[in-house]
Amino acid sequence: MTATSPDFIQIIAQGAKRPAGPGVAAAAARDDRRAAPRVATTANDYVTFNDIRFPLRNWSASGLLFGPMGTPPAIGQKLALKVTVTCGQDRLRFDAACEVVRVANNLVAAKYDCQSPDAAARIRAYFDAHP
Repeated sequence: MTATSPDFIQIIAQGAKRPAGPGVAAAAARDDRRAAPRVATTANDYVTFNDIRFPLRNWSASGLLFGPMGTPPAIGQKLALKVTVTCGQDRLRFDAACEVVRVANNLVAAKYDCQSPDAAARIRAYFDAHP
């Protein structure tokens, strides 16, 4: 089969994208909904996994987005991370028990539980002050 029609070639080049219907748009909106607002990070914020630092892209009171990772973990995988992040005017360092909830473009989104009660209280206070 020979493809000579410009429309056919354009469809192939664009990856045969279809317009999103109302059901697709609603599903996308549900996927983008977050339990807590995310805060952008600085170039000095990172997570450490297996003694390797990965840039922290953003974070919230319950989630982290970090990477890219060459070989990202699977969705549902449990991770133990060390997090270093700017929290107000201070640097905050804490251990976090995480579960991977999404992987896209080698960036990892994970929900986390801070293992330090003191750090957890500072995180709650920070996000309560920055809704």
